[in-house]
Amino acid sequence: MESDFWHERWANNQIGFHQDVTTPLLERHWDELFDSSVKSVFVPLCGKSRDLLWLAERGLEVVGVELSQTAVESFFAEQKLDARRGLHGEMREYRCASLPLTVYQGDFFALSNDVFVTSDVVFDRGALIALPRIMRRAYVEKFKSKLKPEARILLMTLEHSDEKSPPFSVQESEIRDLYEDEFSVKRIDEEPEEFRGQLATNVIYLLNRKQPVTL
Repeated sequence: MESDFWHERWANNQIGFHQDVTTPLLERHWDELFDSSVKSVFVPLCGKSRDLLWLAERGLEVVGVELSQTAVESFFAEQKLDARRGLHGEMREYRCASLPLTVYQGDFFALSNDVFVTSDVVFDRGALIALPRIMRRAYVEKFKSKLKPEARILLMTLEHSDEKSPPFSVQESEIRDLYEDEFSVKRIDEEPEEFRGQLATNVIYLLNRKQPVTL
């Protein structure tokens, strides 16, 4: 979607995609999927998700990126967290004073490579499904080319039949088409959700790199 679309949604508080609790599938599966070797987590298009706080409170180094300044400011205000503000390349940087948590505000595609190469896990709850089909491959290619070889992706999608606006439905067949040339794709779990008056399905996948790549 165009940047103006998301800025308008946040400005008008049209954020039905936001959830006020930690993602249940994240809480349910994190410990069984990842051990203490995981030190850092990257959360793309993070909005003001409480998942950032949940991960940081576990001692993980958490980095989020979000287009909307309104969303980032709201996150720190609502969670009562102080942030040191600065610049990081083309992005505004919000570095939490009390937790290992940093959020970069700006265009995901302008994010510097150092965030990708230092991330052990990418937790994508709402990024891929926020993008129209025409943008998804370019988004995925960033991870294929920039993540370190051993990094893994914990990916959540939503399956439904209403394609009017994001969050879009992304089926398993498309996930495999986008990722499977370089990542193994394992469907871990799913749970139903009421979505725009219909029944939808939240799905969580674990993606592991098939072979090391040269960065």
